[in-house]
Amino acid sequence: MAEIQLWGALFVLSIMAALAFGMIEAVWFAVGSATALIAHFAGAVLWQQVLLFIAVSVVLLIVSRPLTKKWVNKRAIKTGAQALIGKEARVIKTIDNKTEQGRAMVGGMEWTARSADPNMIIPKDAAARIVGIEGVKLIVEIIDTSEPEEKN
Repeated sequence: MAEIQLWGALFVLSIMAALAFGMIEAVWFAVGSATALIAHFAGAVLWQQVLLFIAVSVVLLIVSRPLTKKWVNKRAIKTGAQALIGKEARVIKTIDNKTEQGRAMVGGMEWTARSADPNMIIPKDAAARIVGIEGVKLIVEIIDTSEPEEKN
């Protein structure tokens, strides 16, 4: 009877943790405890149940962790400066990495900007896509149809 209570309690606690705290990993332990409970009813002794619980939980962890991590990260909402990556900016001062000049406007805020291609000058009023952020500088690439100037 104690084994039924052990696996039942572990199952319920795992499901509660998954729902209350968003701990997707807790579901693996719920499945492991359910498997151990089924093993108990099939006549397995406690050490076999524990071994089965550990084995099922670890296998689920190894197999599904990369998949769930990829799925969870895809749905994550970017905040702060990282939310700007992929957005369009307007160049308000010609971007020239060689002279370390350039400014861009995005979301009503003015930023220091540098070209992702160190040999490219991006002219004022060009549209640019933000491809990264280094410190307080936007790293951009041109998206205008006009040809940018090439440095010699």
